[in-house]
Amino acid sequence: MPIRGFRLKALIGANGAALMLAAAAAAGPLEDGVSAARTGDYKTALRLLAPLAATGTAAAQHELGILHRDGLGVARDYAKAAALFRNAASQGHAPAQFALGSLHYSGIGAAPDLAAALAWFAKAAEQGHADAQHALGSLHLTGNGVPKDAAKAAAWYRRAAGQQHAPAQFQLGRLYAQGLGVEKDEGEALRWLRSSAYGGFADAQAAMGAIYAEGRGVPQDSGEAEYWYRKAAGQGHGGAQFEIGRLLENAPAGRQDLAEAAGWYRKAAERGHAAAQYHLGLLLFTGLGLPLDYAEAGVWFRRSAVQGNADAQYALGSLYYNGLGVARDFAEAAQWYRKAADQGKATAQSILAAMLERGLGVAKDDAAATALYRRAAQAGDARAQYALATRYYAGAGIEKDLAEAAAWYRKAAEQGHAEAQYWLGNMHYAGQGVARDWTLALAWYRKSADQGEPNAQYALGGIHERGTALPQDDAEAFVWFSLAAERFGPALAELRAAAEAARDRVAARMPAQQLAAAQSLVRAWKAR
Repeated sequence: MPIRGFRLKALIGANGAALMLAAAAAAGPLEDGVSAARTGDYKTALRLLAPLAATGTAAAQHELGILHRDGLGVARDYAKAAALFRNAASQGHAPAQFALGSLHYSGIGAAPDLAAALAWFAKAAEQGHADAQHALGSLHLTGNGVPKDAAKAAAWYRRAAGQQHAPAQFQLGRLYAQGLGVEKDEGEALRWLRSSAYGGFADAQAAMGAIYAEGRGVPQDSGEAEYWYRKAAGQGHGGAQFEIGRLLENAPAGRQDLAEAAGWYRKAAERGHAAAQYHLGLLLFTGLGLPLDYAEAGVWFRRSAVQGNADAQYALGSLYYNGLGVARDFAEAAQWYRKAADQGKATAQSILAAMLERGLGVAKDDAAATALYRRAAQAGDARAQYALATRYYAGAGIEKDLAEAAAWYRKAAEQGHAEAQYWLGNMHYAGQGVARDWTLALAWYRKSADQGEPNAQYALGGIHERGTALPQDDAEAFVWFSLAAERFGPALAELRAAAEAARDRVAARMPAQQLAAAQSLVRAWKAR
């Protein structure tokens, strides 16, 4: 388990206050040696510190250990660093005790020994070493080497937090927010998180951004959210960089900046942030904020997809399905759709079901297709609801059930699915699976026809021509037959011919003035 918030170098060398106290109590060469090390004059530091370390000065041994551990002015030598830390730690030098514990914890320069690490951390912590207190808090929180105990974790975090240790303040704030090891208290959580954020801790700054973005315990304030996110992002916090991108992408008109959003997404994406990789790919795919580039979009979708992002898996599947930026490959598309489907993404389930139904890129499997359609339909996917309804209607791969068909058509129709609206209109018109209701039938036909569904347009034309449930109206019939004739594609040549014949039949009996008015209505409808 990493000790959150610090690199090893920072952990071992962070307690400057204790070091300066030790330096002040020693002779001038120690203080000068420490100062030289801190300012990067390693040659002078080594010259001054080595003799002091050899004669047993603990602070010199600790500082010299840091130089050997980090390869500063000398070749990196973890074993020598560990020996120097041990000599100083044995004299009760808290920073050295923590540094030695860290080496045992990581198994670098010393045998990996969690018990020894804990023992040295404890010695340093009891002397007030904040980094050691924070480390013990983290170990108790996770149960790593010690019994899991959130209350003990909170106690150690509190001791470090009281010394303005920003990572410990952050962790203590999180415990208060969750009510873990302490009584839940949003006010205390906010206090500690704010202190940590002002202390410059990036995770806390990002947390403050989220608090203001969501209005948790404070008035919602996108400006404050962006302020804190930018603070964290400036330190390379990938999550904050992603959130700035989202704020800029979703900002109201006038403040939206897709180009800058793309820049922040890229920063986060390059740090491995899966959601940022997906969003960057999406901007490249749509050409918003960036030049349209399907190939590069695919690169970022893939990076996100391999991290398990379901949206990216679906997007990558779609690139392969359509051959955008990659060679068209239905088998590869099916693999990525399946990964997204297994995570519950309904659109992926629906498309994969259609591929199983047709045997496209996968072996044909009606039973598996039906199961996936059902999962997607239950999750609210309109295409799957329509497909499942069609299976119930025809008894294809499932027992025929007109009432179930009507129920699923209705769910899809209510989401605006034009074909489902047409079929639901049919069922109400004929009284199939539902009570016969011409008023409802006409309403669903009209919704479908208004979206350009030619079957619904043709049906409306027939109703107006015959005067079924409506007064007979050749002009209305002409309009709908005309629209249907243009909408039926080449694959539906017979239906197109039927619509054209119906249009011409009605036109033949219309007065010229009425026909001209109806033709004008057709042009107006198409121009919408």
